[in-house]
Amino acid sequence: MELANKWIDRICAFEDETFDIALPVLVQPFTNEETRLSALSLFPKLGQRLGTQRTKTCLLKPIIALFEVTGPFVHDLFRDCGRSVQCSNVRV
Repeated sequence: MELANKWIDRICAFEDETFDIALPVLVQPFTNEETRLSALSLFPKLGQRLGTQRTKTCLLKPIIALFEVTGPFVHDLFRDCGRSVQCSNVRV
């Protein structure tokens, strides 16, 4: 992930064909259990480069899967901190 974060600006500046070749490598960290949280740092620049429609096509499922998996973990963090968090409109 360090290399991806270091080079994301240059990768996003690639011509379309070259960027399309690199895209699967940049999407993969979003699907890997060990890297998906740190991959979120790539999302703003990738999303900007891809545009709305291609971002939905390439990243929507991995992003949704990330929050479905980490949802209970986030809830446990609040519970384990000894805080009682009440969210009326948020389902955790």
